[in-house]
Amino acid sequence: MTTLTIPDLFAEPAGVLPRLDTQTTVYRVRLDDIGEDGDAFALGHVGAWRMLAALRWHARHVYGMPWREVTDARTVEECVGQISHRWMRNVGTGPGLDDWCLVPAEAGEPGAFPVTYWTP
Repeated sequence: MTTLTIPDLFAEPAGVLPRLDTQTTVYRVRLDDIGEDGDAFALGHVGAWRMLAALRWHARHVYGMPWREVTDARTVEECVGQISHRWMRNVGTGPGLDDWCLVPAEAGEPGAFPVTYWTP
């Protein structure tokens, strides 16, 4: 069983992070999309409110969409409830930093790193 310490609501990204290219960095959060369902992740365990602010910026500036069109959540509390702290590994095989493929991992597993994950 893995014990996870939830960061302060405004915490900056924490943990040893891999050298992966991400779509954008906003509020010191390295953010990218994952999959086709609208899921997004940030490298490191990020405070929920900092992550939410970065996601809202991402929706406006990358997709040109207001936040209400990105999520079904109606309140800030519901949006924060869609944010989780996880561990992942990169199993991408390409030589470039943008050749990544993330899979779930356990803390302490070789190559595991912290991510903050959002599911709409």
